[in-house]
Amino acid sequence: MKKLLLTLVACLGILLATAQTIAPSLTEEMAKRGDDEKIMISIVMQEQTDATVLLRTTNAFATNKERREYVVATLKRQAEASQAELLDLLHEFERNGLVDDIRPLWIANAIGCNATKNAITALAQRGDIRLVYKSETLYCPSLPPVAAKPNSIISRGLADHIIKTNADKV
Repeated sequence: MKKLLLTLVACLGILLATAQTIAPSLTEEMAKRGDDEKIMISIVMQEQTDATVLLRTTNAFATNKERREYVVATLKRQAEASQAELLDLLHEFERNGLVDDIRPLWIANAIGCNATKNAITALAQRGDIRLVYKSETLYCPSLPPVAAKPNSIISRGLADHIIKTNADKV
């Protein structure tokens, strides 16, 4: 009886941890999908760079180019180190047809991919993952060509590129 109770408590703990790792919108999407359907997701790693420390460190560099190179190198190093084990698992899932289109995202220490519900559930149980959420592809509508505006509009203080993109109307 004690073993059964302990097992139930452990299962409940795993379910609660999984629920906190999977974003509610992804949980809703998983309920709508079949077991073999893949959902476009983003996996945010638990380890994240402290931006204030990074900014404080970059203030020591003389040029913007040096700052940029340092930030890029630091973020890439962190992503490579913290994502290595997870990427190995995702490639294993890929060989088994559970995941495809794996995209490491070093700038946010995250990984994008398409995954089945079983793969998402397995990922959510890992301790090195902060959040798994549904990604979406956003498309920007194309704007019609804009005719040149009279000089009177530019004299209002609007730059030419703002007028050409119709941003002044927004």
